[in-house]
Amino acid sequence: MATAWNPVVLSAGVGWDVLTSAPVWFGGGYLFGIALRPVRVEARAYETRDGYPIWQDVEVAIYTWKLLEQLPEDERKKKERQLWINLDTAVEALADSLADEQARTARR
Repeated sequence: MATAWNPVVLSAGVGWDVLTSAPVWFGGGYLFGIALRPVRVEARAYETRDGYPIWQDVEVAIYTWKLLEQLPEDERKKKERQLWINLDTAVEALADSLADEQARTARR
């Protein structure tokens, strides 16, 4: 055991965990003006005759700063707007991935 049950070392480890994790646990993003609205989208395309997947992808959008900066200040803080912007970003990336796969398949 790395700490050998040394109370000082154990306390320091627990203290570090609490210090670094507490802001996340208790909404520290709001306190510091950083709010993450992650969106994860999974998509698959199936072959219609045999029913096996021919394409699949996963996209994650966490915080799209540039798109949010284009909105008025009061709109930027709304959860719904942040989620919609992240969803649009993820879906657009999926559409690009599907188009790339279609182009790759057409070249074969």
